[in-house]
Amino acid sequence: MGLLIVGLAGFGAGSFGGSFSSVGSVGNEKVSLKTYIRALNNQMNKISQQTGQQFSLDQARVLGLDRQVLEQVLAIAALNGQIKKAGISVGDKAVKTQLMNIQAFKGLDGNFDEKAYELDLSDQYEFDTDWIRFSFSSPITPKSIFDYNCKTKERVL
Repeated sequence: MGLLIVGLAGFGAGSFGGSFSSVGSVGNEKVSLKTYIRALNNQMNKISQQTGQQFSLDQARVLGLDRQVLEQVLAIAALNGQIKKAGISVGDKAVKTQLMNIQAFKGLDGNFDEKAYELDLSDQYEFDTDWIRFSFSSPITPKSIFDYNCKTKERVL
């Protein structure tokens, strides 16, 4: 499946200098930092919804969730590489059908709403930065918001 290369440090991603944009690769398939952060946030949000409490990045790290998510996105990259290598793809009609049935893209009348689709696609954040912001709270600690520099390990309240 190819050589697995992962450069991780600190909060799940790192590099040998300068800013970074990927957390690893499998063969020719790179996993972007943006993809990893989105997947980790999705998992943390699911846990927050299930428990009814804010789930912090520190809690995710203690439970190993950051590593589990990394393994998942790398496994998906490996599968994508094999799919490309085999020349497998879905047709435009199948993609259109799937998009038309996504509830988030439907208007009040229940039909596909192009504006909703455009709005969702425009929400593409750029994570090419050394800084991340996270919050922490516990039953005995009020909510605190921190800025964390992944490169220098500096944390600012």
